Order: sequence, then structure tokens, then C-alpha cells
Amino acid sequence: MPEVPIEFSEGQRDFLGAQEAPRGADPGALLLLGEEACERLGYLSRHAPEAIEEAVESGEIPGAEEAVAHLCPEHAPLMP
Repeated sequence: MPEVPIEFSEGQRDFLGAQEAPRGADPGALLLLGEEACERLGYLSRHAPEAIEEAVESGEIPGAEEAVAHLCPEHAPLMP
């Protein structure tokens, strides 16, 4: 089955370019991790904003800094 080219937005391409991914890593999977970080930050901003700093600094939300920089800049004010 031929591969279907995946098109990414500029922010998504920037995010993927900022990742130190192993050779051959699936860009869709990496992007999903970044989107999950954005979703987690959004959830915490609504339900427990006081927990964001600890969650980011402890690594509970992996890749939060890169995700905010490229995928969800609206969460930048939440970052420690």
C-alpha cells in the first residue's frame, strides 16, 4: 500500500523540527505527544492552575515547553 503524504501546519512542522527524535521516529506519534501536553495544560488551567508549575517542572507533562512554543502558545502565560 503506498504511503499517503501527511501535511502538517507550520506550527506542527516547527514543533517536529524542535524535537530530538530518533531516526525513523513517527512524526504523527511525536505530534500526538505534543498535542496531549497542550490538552493536559488546558485541563489544569481550568481545574487546578496551581498544579501547572509542579507538573511541568517534574516532567509529569513531557515536552510541555516545546508544545507551548509551537502548538499551543495560548498557554504560554501558564508556564513557570
